[in-house]
Amino acid sequence: ARPGRTPRRQRRFVAWLVRGWAREATWRVARPLVRFVLAQLSRVAPFDGWSAMARHRGGVPGVSAVVLAEESAGEAGDVRRGAAALVPSGDDAPPALVPEGFAVDPASLLVARRALASLLRGRGLARLLLRWAAVGRRPYPRPVAALLSLGWLATALLVLDPACGPDPGERLAAEAAALAGLWSALALAGVGSAALLAARAWQAGRAWEARLARGEVRLWMDGGLTVIGGSAGLPFCLSALLAVARTHPAEARRSWLWRRAVAAPRRDGAAWAATGE
Repeated sequence: ARPGRTPRRQRRFVAWLVRGWAREATWRVARPLVRFVLAQLSRVAPFDGWSAMARHRGGVPGVSAVVLAEESAGEAGDVRRGAAALVPSGDDAPPALVPEGFAVDPASLLVARRALASLLRGRGLARLLLRWAAVGRRPYPRPVAALLSLGWLATALLVLDPACGPDPGERLAAEAAALAGLWSALALAGVGSAALLAARAWQAGRAWEARLARGEVRLWMDGGLTVIGGSAGLPFCLSALLAVARTHPAEARRSWLWRRAVAAPRRDGAAWAATGE
């Protein structure tokens, strides 16, 4: 009761939770877990009346869900703020996604969980990697990118020279060999970099999936709703992905693809709203 008497004492208590208790609970490297605990405390007495706890009630931000009632006209109130956190579990086979603050059909959460597993180490990840390999940008350093651009320019000139220029004559064999060698080197560079980045993304996805299997994602949504069907499957899946990425960021740092994939949701996800499976 004593820490709750004044806002200043409340803030000191919150600071002790973050700096002292979290360290003793061996959560030093898992800051999102501390935010999850603060969100849990902020919703129960006496902390629900503390002004210092007000900003923690939202928890670790996730993607908001557009949940439409049967006769809803699509109002702003249909957007429900969401939060998600990956927490340890003592169960041998913990449920992967656990709802808080709302009720939902377990089958809907199972669909979201399967979609997340597919994205981390299944068909979803394979499709993502193939699409990126076909049209995505490569993270070449600037000098390497400039060198490759010069190489493709030289390739184009070697292709156009016999068609648009004078008869190469005896130079044709040398130009053909140069074109074949240059084209092969550029193709090998592209395929090699894509394979390396894809392998790192696959390893990071497997690591995240393994960590998810040892814990559970607590999904929170305000409003006390009963969600029927898969109307919130996509925000559940995205929020769970963000929860894993926040709690274990080392895998994303080792994978350029995952780092880019979670950068925008981590930065702007709290302002997003999604629906559907």
